[in-house]
Parts: sequence; C-alpha cells; structure tokens
Amino acid sequence: MAKCRFCGSRDVEVHLEYARLSLCVECFLKFFERKVDSTIRKYRMFPKGTRVAIAVSGGKDSNVLLYAVKKLYPALDLIPIYLNLGIKEYSDHCEELVREITRKLELPLKIFKLEDEGFTLDDVATTRFRRKICTACGLIKRYWMNRLAYEMKAERLATGHNLDDLVKFALNHYIHGDLESILRLKPLLTSGMDGKLVAKVKPLCEVTDFEDLLYAEYSEIPYRSIDCPYATGKGYDRRQNLMKNILTVMPDFRHVFFKSHLKRFLPILEKGYELEMQLKECSVCGMPTIREVCAYCRLKEKLTNKD
Repeated sequence: MAKCRFCGSRDVEVHLEYARLSLCVECFLKFFERKVDSTIRKYRMFPKGTRVAIAVSGGKDSNVLLYAVKKLYPALDLIPIYLNLGIKEYSDHCEELVREITRKLELPLKIFKLEDEGFTLDDVATTRFRRKICTACGLIKRYWMNRLAYEMKAERLATGHNLDDLVKFALNHYIHGDLESILRLKPLLTSGMDGKLVAKVKPLCEVTDFEDLLYAEYSEIPYRSIDCPYATGKGYDRRQNLMKNILTVMPDFRHVFFKSHLKRFLPILEKGYELEMQLKECSVCGMPTIREVCAYCRLKEKLTNKD
C-alpha cells in the first residue's frame, strides 16, 4: 500500500490528480484547512474584530465552510444565517441539518422564513415566474442574505461557493459576454452604501467540489441528502458534462483558469470598464438598488398583489 506524500507513514486514502498528491486522511484534512486559511489571509477576508455572517443552506459546501471557519478561527464573531424558502419537505430537511451543525459548533443561528413575507418558493412555482424559478430564487436569496447580514451588523457575508462553482460561473459569463458579472466574480467583493451592501467573501474559492465532499465525509459534517426539486435542467447537465470532459484532459484546468481570471483578465477589464453602481435606497424597503424600487420588492409586489 502506498504511503502518504506528507507524513510518509500512513496509507494513502486521497488522490488529488490536479496537484499530483496522494494523502492519508489526517494529512488531507490539514491540507484542506491550510488552503482555506491561506485564502482567507491572502484576501484579508476577516480583519480583526470583524463580525461575519455565514450563509448556510444545509448543503455540504456551506456546512463545510461553517465548520472549517469555526475550527480555524474559534474566537471569530460568527453568525450562521439560514433562509427557509418554503419548499415542501426540502426546506425543513435542510433547516434541521443546519440546526444540527450549529448546535454541534455551539453557534447562534438566525433563521428567516420566506412565508413571513406572504409567499414561498412553492407559491412562485405556481405563477408565471415558474419557468425562471431559479432566477427568482437567486434574487430572493441574495436580497435576504445581504439584508439579514446588515441587520445583524455583520461586516462580511461569507458563502460556500467553491472553485468548481466559480469556474462554471466565469465560463458562463465569458461565453455570454456578461461583463458586469465577470467584474463581480472575486474572492472578496467590497461593501457599499455605508454597509447596507455587505462585503461578500468566498473562503472556499480555491478548493474543489471533490475536496469539499471529502472534508465533509471525513469530518462527519451533516449535510442534506436530497436535492432541491427545482434545481434541474438540461443547461445544468450540459455544464456539468462540459467540466468533466475538460478535466479528463486538463486536471488543473479549474485552478489555471480561475487564476488567469483573477490575475490577468480582471486587472485589464477593470482599467477599461467601470461598473455603473450608482446605488440608492429602495423607496419601499430602504435596501440598496440602482432603481427606484429594488428587484426583490418588485417581485414581492407581483406575487402578493391579489387584485
């Protein structure tokens, strides 16, 4: 049996092809945590005294993020946030898992229920928005994660996006020429409007989806066992297959591509293009928007207006 590349004494359990590393379980866990810690420090994600809100969904990535950050920075002021979107069975299943991990880590948990707004995502599925329900869901989640983080006086909002997620986003944005989204795809996106737009950080941006899965399994981190009933579609499957095909011939593609995005493309794009972010307060809710009424309030009005 081959021995671990790092310790040289324990048997190999993990092979990371992109890095040509074969590790035992113990050394893999240390390797993963060092990568996350290095990312946080490199981008100065958590300045001293910072209150950090962590968006948890019950999935492996956000639960791994919460667990790893708590282990690496036990004194950090952490606030886990869970949004219950009212998806039958699925949302309550995820909420219970989030409750389980926050109890284990002895952290306070902030839960927001969309039904308190007068509708749920299942309600959205019965309207004309059903064909774009993932777009509506993303809008709702971004709005409430930011708003709750702001209301809880957090200076950072951390999400569990890993390297696979960010590369898929980047590829999609480059293919469609979505320049504004490309410019926002960073490990740290700064705040605005005196903190009403909370700074966003992605501490898992340099670890792969496979590494997240292994870390969750080896650390015995609970995560959801069912998929969102709305997260299906041919477009998603095509992107998954495209990534698998690329990785078979270029195992380090994700790392090379995202590094090029950050180090080569972004600096040039930022010099030649300035985001027009003339933010103002929404006339309905007071949160940041570029229009008179923010996208969330417009959506809510359409969904709850019974006239």
